[in-house]
Amino acid sequence: MGRKARRIIGLAIALALASILAVGGVFPQVTPALASSTTNAEVSINTPDKVTPDSDFTATVNISQVENFDAADYRVSFDPTVLRLDNVTDGLIGGTIIPVDYWGIWQDTAETYSIINNVPGLGPDNLGVTGSGYLVVLHFHVIGSQGQGSNISLSNGALSSNLAETIPATWAGGLVNVNSAETGGQESPPATASPPESGTTDVSGTEPAATPPAPSAPASPSESETAEVGISAPDEVAPDSDFTATVDISQVENFDACNYDVSFDPTVLRLNNVTNGQIDSTEIPVDIWNERSPGTYIIIQNVPGLTGATGSGHLAVLHFHVIGSIGQGSDINLSNGILSNTLAQEISAAWTGGLVNINSVESSGQGSPPAPPEPGTEEVSAEEVSAAAPTSEAPAPPPPPAQPKPVNWPVLWGVIGGVVTVIVVGLIIFSVRRRAY
Repeated sequence: MGRKARRIIGLAIALALASILAVGGVFPQVTPALASSTTNAEVSINTPDKVTPDSDFTATVNISQVENFDAADYRVSFDPTVLRLDNVTDGLIGGTIIPVDYWGIWQDTAETYSIINNVPGLGPDNLGVTGSGYLVVLHFHVIGSQGQGSNISLSNGALSSNLAETIPATWAGGLVNVNSAETGGQESPPATASPPESGTTDVSGTEPAATPPAPSAPASPSESETAEVGISAPDEVAPDSDFTATVDISQVENFDACNYDVSFDPTVLRLNNVTNGQIDSTEIPVDIWNERSPGTYIIIQNVPGLTGATGSGHLAVLHFHVIGSIGQGSDINLSNGILSNTLAQEISAAWTGGLVNINSVESSGQGSPPAPPEPGTEEVSAEEVSAAAPTSEAPAPPPPPAQPKPVNWPVLWGVIGGVVTVIVVGLIIFSVRRRAY
């Protein structure tokens, strides 16, 4: 066989091997990274410049182009001698309604309200929301006099994606002046069309906003007692071990949602995961857990539907890893906590933390609180330790890795057959030409 024939056969074999490797998935597949916003989202107050005394008007909390949005937590402040906040209704981004999970007075301050938004759905069912629009509509009534004015400010804002990752954002407020304009309540138009009917008040502001269940309204006698929320953690843990701590809650009635901060010494402990809690037989989902700063995480939870939960149990399970040395210790503190019931009223609560010390105990996580039981199951023994603590060093659960591309055998054999045909045809052509010469 001559060099020319060997060259044809070698080229055909190389082509066959390359095709087999590509189809069989031996060559690495390049998977596009998940799209993420490279610029900060902009969140701002859009208000009318002028309003009249004793009038109603609306202001929207606008948001610029945002990608994969899932939830938000922020505070709105204003002068309570000039304005009164009567209602907060759902927002709209790119045609998707952004529900208001909670709004209420922040820590008995007349001038500051806490607002939480959350897009329903978890995991693969929640693709997030992308676009521009507004997070909420604020329904105000003017109680000030002509010549007065009030800033409407945004603070303590946090945006989260559907992967529980923080969305960077800038937050800006607005200004309203009270004067003798002929038409009070001349609102700024919402960023997009009005939300579809969902029990919310029309954002046009042409009719006075319906008075919502006031967050500061007196609670019923059964809810007048203060709930107790505290950290339950092992007294001692071993270096380089995993343990769990629970955010326990005492007898509570009609619980619907909460948000709070968990703080600890990041040189001693690392928070690997936060998993669902349980009050009696009701599972309490963790909607968001995000790092605000080293050693401080915000946790947001909401019970689906409007049934609420009554009883005692734990809000969440904190999965820690010990990175400190023997002799060190860390407080695990709770702060900025808000509980709300199914009527969007704040549930009075006392919040306390816990303390963990590192020593040479033999077992990892000895005496750690239980991992969250499956919904509907009985309480787990206090001696059990969750084995589900992830070992990833990332503070938030990473997105699932791309699955390997399966071998498409019909295509593979088709490629092999085609290559064999090329080889045979090449040999026949070579033989015919050789005979001709």
